[in-house]
Amino acid sequence: MINQLNPNIRGWANYYRIGVSQAVYARLDHLTWVKLRRWAHRRHPTKSIGWALERYWPRVGTRRAFATSPRRPEAVYLHTHQEVAITRHVKVTGNRSPDEGDWMYWSIRQGRHPNASPRLAQLLKTQHGRCRYCGLFFQHDDRMEVDHRNGDRRDSRYSNLQALHGHGHDAKTREYGDYLPPGMPDRHQDTEERRARKRACAVLEQREAERSASRL
Repeated sequence: MINQLNPNIRGWANYYRIGVSQAVYARLDHLTWVKLRRWAHRRHPTKSIGWALERYWPRVGTRRAFATSPRRPEAVYLHTHQEVAITRHVKVTGNRSPDEGDWMYWSIRQGRHPNASPRLAQLLKTQHGRCRYCGLFFQHDDRMEVDHRNGDRRDSRYSNLQALHGHGHDAKTREYGDYLPPGMPDRHQDTEERRARKRACAVLEQREAERSASRL
């Protein structure tokens, strides 16, 4: 029964999560509880409500949930409507279109865009377009880099990734340091500061070559 109800509850709650649905969700969860309580009473007419609660509503975390026995290896519980967070629908601003090339806006809105890598687009959506280091919004022409939170670049789970400005990435590395396993080279993406240093070195080398040529 739980396996039959869970897809319906999740699907219905996800469909209506963009509206003012919290009170309706609470009402539906109450009605579900009433019907399940009557179902338990029909199955065990001589048992008390307390006995039925202990049998069919074990504790899951800090609350009771209609679930199979927690002693079973694959215990499942009934989801509630209120577990689905309310997400307000945001209208597309102005005359924006996916065809105009503003991949920053559409990555933040949808979590995907053909001009951005799936990993970066999903991080932008999760972070609501803000840099995790400085808290400022990313702009279309900003240098963005994917940073590993714990510094271990072999751990590429989404929970260990964050999108940062290029200069913020360098500042975070200087401030906290990054963990590098022995023998593993530093493979940070190119940043604005590093590009500036490279240009400065190139200019110095060119000037030194000109001085050598003038002496000849």
